[in-house]
Amino acid sequence: MEYITVKHIGGKYKIYSENRYEGPVYLSDMRKYDLKEECIISDEVYSELKENIYRKAMNKALNLLEISELSRGEIEFKLKSKDFPDHIIGRVIEELYRYNYLNDNRYMECFIRSNMLKKSKGMIKRELGFKNIDLTGLDDIIDRIYQEDNIDSDEVVKNILEKKFRDADISDQKVQRRIYSYMARRGFKPAEVKAYLS
Repeated sequence: MEYITVKHIGGKYKIYSENRYEGPVYLSDMRKYDLKEECIISDEVYSELKENIYRKAMNKALNLLEISELSRGEIEFKLKSKDFPDHIIGRVIEELYRYNYLNDNRYMECFIRSNMLKKSKGMIKRELGFKNIDLTGLDDIIDRIYQEDNIDSDEVVKNILEKKFRDADISDQKVQRRIYSYMARRGFKPAEVKAYLS
């Protein structure tokens, strides 16, 4: 038998065992399992309840991944925001990797392709560093993708400037400061931009 408590916090029901927070449940779960604010449930019901919480977390993660490729960190953040506990999130992440729903190399490739015409290689690397993924082989992946797509960093700078500042008077010092600032936020060094402002 397991002693549990149910707390109604912020419109959500949250289950706690004697040892830890187990996760969120719906009102329908409260009715199904006949849960009260404090109650004792059988080991069988307790196991079923925990499995139900895990399935909800997994379904939420899979729904998110149907929309777009996400990193481990992004999935963890989304599940935490839905009040799933760390031990459930860890189990979900492990299963997602196991079945290749999460794949760090595939995520890096998608991220690089969606940003390579807007940001410098250095900025892409820095941003990937915040994604809580394994960055092994990142430099090789970037080089391969840039080569496959025939992308040159100088061309990226030129295209960004032509798109963003096509109607601007680039001989104006104020405009040039704006350009340097804009490009710096995308990870480009002044030397990489200077050639296009002469």
